[in-house]
Amino acid sequence: MMNMFRGCESITSVDLSSFDTSKVTSMEYMFENCVDLKYLNVSHFDTSNVIKMKDMFAWCKNLEKLDTSGFDMPK
Repeated sequence: MMNMFRGCESITSVDLSSFDTSKVTSMEYMFENCVDLKYLNVSHFDTSNVIKMKDMFAWCKNLEKLDTSGFDMPK
């Protein structure tokens, strides 16, 4: 999923509710530079196999609400 929405400057929301991320290993730059994105709920993402999340939300300067509550992050 690396670079999947990178540079999509004009999107304001994305419905990701049907995404199966159980086998994803990289989410690097996934939403980078989505400057008009205001709301994003990725709480249902299965991040247990993700090893790279560098700059996943970089330059999302208008992001008002981001739900990552379900992320499984190593300690």
